[in-house]
Amino acid sequence: MTLARDVAKLPDVGSVAPIRAVNTEFDKKSRQAVAGDAKGISENVKLDVLSGSLSSLDSGQVLVSSTLADDEGWKVGSQLSGSVGTLKNQTLTVGGVYDDNQVVGGQLIIPDQLYLKAVPAAVQGDFLVYVKAKPGADLAALRDELNTTVKRYLVVSVQDGDEFTSSQAGSVNGLLTVIYALLALSVLIAVLGIINTLALSVFERTREIGLLRAVGMTRRQLRRMITIESVSTAVFGAVLGAVLGLVLGIAVQHGLRSTGLDTLSIPYLPLLIVLIASALAGMVAAVLPAWRAARLDVLQAITTT
Repeated sequence: MTLARDVAKLPDVGSVAPIRAVNTEFDKKSRQAVAGDAKGISENVKLDVLSGSLSSLDSGQVLVSSTLADDEGWKVGSQLSGSVGTLKNQTLTVGGVYDDNQVVGGQLIIPDQLYLKAVPAAVQGDFLVYVKAKPGADLAALRDELNTTVKRYLVVSVQDGDEFTSSQAGSVNGLLTVIYALLALSVLIAVLGIINTLALSVFERTREIGLLRAVGMTRRQLRRMITIESVSTAVFGAVLGAVLGLVLGIAVQHGLRSTGLDTLSIPYLPLLIVLIASALAGMVAAVLPAWRAARLDVLQAITTT
């Protein structure tokens, strides 16, 4: 609580909107909730209220996200029974339904007054603090003031809108980097697997290969046949993986809509690149088995049992 209070005292600050996280449980289900006041949120955050009113927070009512409202069948006037923080057997009224908002976070917004009662003073704290400068204020000077104010809060940093957006995107990009690294490792393992499979195939079909060479198949045609086998295996695996990945990705995005992932975007170009890369990987994997098959002595191959 001290952080928002200290920030509000700065001369160039027009308004402050502290956002505080709190554990809630309604209908025996845990819900992600935050606490805030109507005035601070309206002045600092663009929150689209689809029904009801943001000011209902001032009268002790709660706001719910549209996704949660749709999932649970809640609407303005619905009664919610459960616990908020340390308070049990609470009955709250839905005063508004807002469009899912990643900036605010949480599936519910409860009033500040309820937060102060539900959370012990020793563990109360600001999760996020949104700050709006006074009209005509020097933004550079305000940033310096904010940096000085938050210096004693070791884990707090000052960010403008662009920096906040970049930091949120950075966490997602970091996850994607890890996923692409795992993908590269899986491709390497797949290539080694295809090489091993083709090598065994050539060994097991030594007599058949010898017969094919005896009836007129050239070395180039033999290498081409093995390369086609390798490419077909690699592309089939890539297509199967892409289909399963798309199904899983759509399911995950659908399940995480309430956290801000409300837009489904299918990366058609990366998928095409992966399919092309898989075909190239299949060609690379076929080099050694095809070379070995083409080097087999025809007479020895025919007499192999």
